[in-house]
Amino acid sequence: MVGTMCADCWPVERTTHAHLYIEHYAFRLLDAITKPLTRYTTRARTEPRSGRTFDALARLRIVRFLREPDESKLYNRSLIFFEEAKRRGIDIAAVTCMGRYVNEFRFRLGGRSYAYEGTPLNLWTSGVEMNDKGRVKTALQRAGIPVAEGRAFTGERAACAYGQALGLPLAVKPANGSLSQHVTAPVRTVDGLRAAVRLAKRYQPVIVVERFISGRLYRATVVGRDRVFVCRKEAANVVGDGISSIETLIQRKNDDARRGAYDRRNTTLHRIALDDALVRRLDVATIPSKGETVRLHEKVVLSQGCDIVACTDATHPDNRDLFLSIARLFETDLVGIDFICGDIARSYREQTCAVLETNNLPYLDMHQCPSDGPPDRVAEIVWDIVLERLAA
Repeated sequence: MVGTMCADCWPVERTTHAHLYIEHYAFRLLDAITKPLTRYTTRARTEPRSGRTFDALARLRIVRFLREPDESKLYNRSLIFFEEAKRRGIDIAAVTCMGRYVNEFRFRLGGRSYAYEGTPLNLWTSGVEMNDKGRVKTALQRAGIPVAEGRAFTGERAACAYGQALGLPLAVKPANGSLSQHVTAPVRTVDGLRAAVRLAKRYQPVIVVERFISGRLYRATVVGRDRVFVCRKEAANVVGDGISSIETLIQRKNDDARRGAYDRRNTTLHRIALDDALVRRLDVATIPSKGETVRLHEKVVLSQGCDIVACTDATHPDNRDLFLSIARLFETDLVGIDFICGDIARSYREQTCAVLETNNLPYLDMHQCPSDGPPDRVAEIVWDIVLERLAA
């Protein structure tokens, strides 16, 4: 694979997966060392993270504090909180290390210095790893929360045997990862299952084989254990008007000033790339019928022009309670939940649904900057929670 870009890691440009294997075993070793000590570290769950370490590193000129950073270097998921802090008059700065932005921020309040990664809610850590799909699935199953039936494996034979016993269609994915890299769904044949397992194993040692659940993909985010924001994520698409070609519809959608280039950081919405890969797959001169939706990509990836539809107000109370129960389970003030179902406005009890995975550093800007529907005041609400807690 070295020297050739991995097509299954798209849109990330990656020529090798060796570092992912090294990271996996390094984190497993670290977990084995630190897990016995967690009963002595509950303080980390209640005390806000101090900025004193960064202050010391700044005196050594290892890090710098930029009160007026280059916003093009900041991801919008972090920038919305930085801008809200400045609007409130908080003394906040982006942290750079050896000249590089590292998604860390330092702010001063009441004579004290604080630091956080990405969002100020990360001043308080849960002490729980929520990105491991296999471990999360087990925890959710034990709590009676609906998940796609499945298990994690390291061996290819065991994974294939389990998948065949579970029954098709299936979904196969790495136990850690994002952007649907090396994910195959749905898997509809035994040969396809073997190929999907090999594909996922190329990414990292542990993979998940689970039952495929059809439906719409939603992202629910719990903030402060009592606020829930929900949006629906749609892969890049255009809707026909019966007159315009696919190419014209893409260009028209890209004219939306809220959409930036695929590699732009300080935006949530992105333009759809009319590149060679898309042209090879679709005849962009085709004129779709009125109301026909043309799906341009299989992966639901923000940087590739996907749509974000605000759904907070439409979410059924049962579903809201379900998401809150997940935050309580993991004892965290911040969790992103990928949830699949037919309709978020219906109770999860009345339809086939599943929690697919969780994330402890979710993209909160999706709720504040949707392509469709009313935006949620996420940054404002998060800072309200943080400042109230720091004042307590």
